[in-house]
Amino acid sequence: MSEYPESVFSPRAKANRDGVVYDASKERVIYVEDMQAIENEIISIEQDLEKFFIHSDSGPWITDDYIESIQLFKGKCSRDIKQYENFEVDLLDLPVEASDIVDIASYNAIYFFLSDATPSRLFYFDFTNDEGFLEIDLPAGSNTGSSLFVYEGDLYISCFSYPARVVKVDLGNYENVNYLDLPAGNNYATSFAASGDYLYVGLSTSPGGVARVKLIDFTYLDTTSFASGENIAISLFLLYNTLFVTLYSSPGYVVALDLDTMLEVYRWSAPTGFNLPITSVSDGSYLYVGFACAEGYIVKLKLTDLTQVAAYSSGNTPEPVSRLLWDGVDVYAIHSTSGVLLRKIKTETMIALGSLLLPVGFDYTRAAMFGHFGLMITNYGSSTSLLTGYLGDIDTAII
Repeated sequence: MSEYPESVFSPRAKANRDGVVYDASKERVIYVEDMQAIENEIISIEQDLEKFFIHSDSGPWITDDYIESIQLFKGKCSRDIKQYENFEVDLLDLPVEASDIVDIASYNAIYFFLSDATPSRLFYFDFTNDEGFLEIDLPAGSNTGSSLFVYEGDLYISCFSYPARVVKVDLGNYENVNYLDLPAGNNYATSFAASGDYLYVGLSTSPGGVARVKLIDFTYLDTTSFASGENIAISLFLLYNTLFVTLYSSPGYVVALDLDTMLEVYRWSAPTGFNLPITSVSDGSYLYVGFACAEGYIVKLKLTDLTQVAAYSSGNTPEPVSRLLWDGVDVYAIHSTSGVLLRKIKTETMIALGSLLLPVGFDYTRAAMFGHFGLMITNYGSSTSLLTGYLGDIDTAII
């Protein structure tokens, strides 16, 4: 009987008969090595499926209740759901009040959508009930929200304000909302990371900086500032005891900080022309950095010392990168073009596998992630749509 999707396939132990040695030239003889190769393929496929089909606490997501909740979500968002061309994606209209979405985050089966309005607005949809698309009240003065970050049962919101504000929402009680205004000079919060007792807040100042916030009492601790010309801590990534800070400068920089001392341990300085790094993602071994310059560079850096391994460029066509995503295998780049272009990059080779021009109306986007629907991406504007799907044909699309 099949074990999947309840669990990944686990084969029985087996061996060749005593004295039998594997011989690849004997094509009509089945050896244990042949069976193991088939079993390994099965395990690999099921593990890859796990990356796309997210499981709930109670088991696999592919249940009647879960399918009903997806249909409910689509029904609450839009009466007009359009299948886009030959790709397995849907285009949904979000409620009219959910405009100018700048980020999406998820916690278990709940999705949060942040608007950068004045004041900022936070919407959510909970797959575990049928209440629809709802809003969480944010404190007065929480203007121009810029990013969302979930850590240990709390949702953090950065505000692109002067000075910067960090809003904290208890995900067990949405009425328990606190905020912290950073000291003067700590302006324009744009990114987050967290480890242990500290929340790290990237600041879009000149030069850029990273503020530390003590999680135990939600108070400000200190700020690490970078050198002149190293501006705007646009993206943070944390691995073990190192914080990687992407600085939106010309040329760009990535600086690695030791968490114990907040001192630089190594850095990458971009070559001439590699300007305005705006986004980064990691697979745990490499950092992938996307650039907002016309060439649309995507650079692959080793996390151990930030040496450059490879780089991708969109060539002569101006295709600035606005967002990078990692699906568990490869990198997806969202390019700001005349219409939004989504491109899949093979991480091993840094070669483009395929691309998709998003529908009319997706002229600019800031919010995207992989979730229950596969890709989830919104356009940025007064009338917001959500594109969702698995993009199964993108590998063979025209680049």
